[in-house]
Amino acid sequence: MYQRYQAKPRFHRAQQIVSFYGLSENRAGFYGVYKVRGYQTRQEPAVALCNWNSEFAKDAEIFYELEPDPRFKDFRDRLIIDWGRGALAWVQNLTDKPVLELLQPGRRLPPFVDYLEFSLTHDELKELFANKEAHRDWKTSLSAVAGIYLILAEATGDMYVGGAYGEAGIWGRWKN
Repeated sequence: MYQRYQAKPRFHRAQQIVSFYGLSENRAGFYGVYKVRGYQTRQEPAVALCNWNSEFAKDAEIFYELEPDPRFKDFRDRLIIDWGRGALAWVQNLTDKPVLELLQPGRRLPPFVDYLEFSLTHDELKELFANKEAHRDWKTSLSAVAGIYLILAEATGDMYVGGAYGEAGIWGRWKN
């Protein structure tokens, strides 16, 4: 969890952290709720949980011990909120944020964000079609466009370049 590593004492007084990730526009997807169990500075002896060699720790001076709160795990990647006009402020105090959507149960993939910036494993692709309603943002986005795509067999390095066109776009082609 990247939020464990901070350059400044952002969470010293916090009892919990509610974590979201950015989506398009001012939307944010729910990641989880974490109890703040304590913190340690870079100058203190390292604890087992703290990996100061982590990519997230390069500019960090403080490590927060965070414990996931399991009561909220079913909302991960399903709850979408309006982050608000302070979209560049990645740390915000608790305020009421409008809930834009609660996606169907069965959700396993993060929300669809960008046509050029996604990659799916074969298992994720099967999950997408097995739970269409839970992933309707993927279905809507991939049905709306025709396009060229690349399938890579990681084990062999073989590549297949395909094209999708027609009424159901990429979604229809992949479904078939």
